[in-house]
Amino acid sequence: MSESVPSHDVLDEPSKWSDALGKDNLSRYGTNLTKLAQPYTLYGDEIIRAPYPPKVIGAAAGLLSTVVDMAKYDAAIDSHVFLKPETQAIAWTPFVSNAGQPLPHGLGWFAENYHD
Repeated sequence: MSESVPSHDVLDEPSKWSDALGKDNLSRYGTNLTKLAQPYTLYGDEIIRAPYPPKVIGAAAGLLSTVVDMAKYDAAIDSHVFLKPETQAIAWTPFVSNAGQPLPHGLGWFAENYHD
């Protein structure tokens, strides 16, 4: 996923990130961020620039990516590059609550049936 960036604030404090991410990666992230789409919103009939989401990366948000990189990620999941098939099956199996009701998530994955 060479076009993805862990957060749009990685260049705000390079010294904070360089040890964890590597200087070469920071350079690449800087190049990738120049190609980042600018968010906008409609205000009546006027198109105005919208602020970026909060500058933070966490388990559920913050990664900036491209359609191509996300397709590579999806293909790697389908090919079991990250997890063995049996481990992936467990991760994608919905938990059951103490009351015996299925919950909408497995091990860090949403595991719901959407339109079959």
